[in-house]
Amino acid sequence: MARRQGEERRQERMEEARKLLKMGEEGFRIAEDLAHSPDDRLRGVAAIYFCACNDPRAADRLRPLLSDECPDVRLRALRSYAAQIHPARSKKERRPRRVQKPPPSVPPGIDALLPMIGDSDVKVRSCAVEALAAYAPLRDRRIESALQQALNDPKHQVRHAAARALGVTCPGCGVRAGVSKSSVSHVEIIVVSSVEAYRQWARELAAPTDAVLEIGCSTGVTTRILASKAAQVVAVDNSVLLTERLRGELAGRGNVQVALADGRDIPKLIALLAEPTLIFLDIGGNARLDNVALQARLCLTAFRPRAMVVRSAEMTQFLSLVSTVEPPQADQDRWVGRSRSGDDWIAYLLDLSHSSSVESRVFAARQMRSHDKAALRKRLQEMAADNNPSVRRAAAMALRGLGEAQVQP
Repeated sequence: MARRQGEERRQERMEEARKLLKMGEEGFRIAEDLAHSPDDRLRGVAAIYFCACNDPRAADRLRPLLSDECPDVRLRALRSYAAQIHPARSKKERRPRRVQKPPPSVPPGIDALLPMIGDSDVKVRSCAVEALAAYAPLRDRRIESALQQALNDPKHQVRHAAARALGVTCPGCGVRAGVSKSSVSHVEIIVVSSVEAYRQWARELAAPTDAVLEIGCSTGVTTRILASKAAQVVAVDNSVLLTERLRGELAGRGNVQVALADGRDIPKLIALLAEPTLIFLDIGGNARLDNVALQARLCLTAFRPRAMVVRSAEMTQFLSLVSTVEPPQADQDRWVGRSRSGDDWIAYLLDLSHSSSVESRVFAARQMRSHDKAALRKRLQEMAADNNPSVRRAAAMALRGLGEAQVQP
């Protein structure tokens, strides 16, 4: 009910702003008067109007509203101001919350956005980070300093947005979701089906300067090859027996670390090796295509290696059937692992919980108990009625673990 009423009020303000736009110069003068009105709603209408109008005076009229006493007005003014000062703004871009085009330069009016990082309202702070993130690639010291300040924000969504803009690991969830030094399209991905080909690529690709992440090390044959070539090797497997045995066998090698870890546990992989230059992925040559694709997707979400080698029989068969691939559009050069919500790890768990793999759904349920979010609790309640008993048990245990905790919206 409250959401519907809020949407109705928003539509009313939009309609009033449209009426002012049709009035030309007179509408601009009326909007100037509304910007000084004691009514929060009317000041909000003025902010919407100044965003939509293509008048060079609009940005100056929005500046006082950035310090308005009402958080909702400040938020609307911030979005409008960010859109007005963006150099790539055109008539077709009436109200872009996030301008997709890379800006050619930092606009003079950016100084007005910098103090918004310290606003008392979390929505305003989050919006300010998103507005400044568009200029992060330009390496402006003022903007970088403001984004660094946002990394210490008490709210995770603000910290995560700042980390994404700076291209660093989020201090809240440990997920690296930022703008990387190289695009995903620049990562060389090699898919093989045989063990021999997989190990041959280990001999040929690894260089003395490489840091290698090996997911699915098994008995360690490929691990030994990589260790003889690379500067650093982190090998993980989800088998306690195999990792303990391999750790003992390679105890004398100082450049190898063997760890017990699930490949889907991205924060743990980042803690083990934050910047791998090579990734070797073998979770079983006969593993299902959706499981292999999911693991590859997670690796490219968190890391930007120069190359990744994947061993999967099903994936090679699938790729052999592909005859044409459409190149990605310029505005699609953003990896799908970046969640629009600003919390990649939570979005990933929700995605994983719908996997066709029972093992993946169980893993998701177990991870959800550490993140008390309303969306995860709702999904766990649904998983408690899953067709598979293992998933039902994992969901039930997670819900019991969250039993007395307070749900975060």
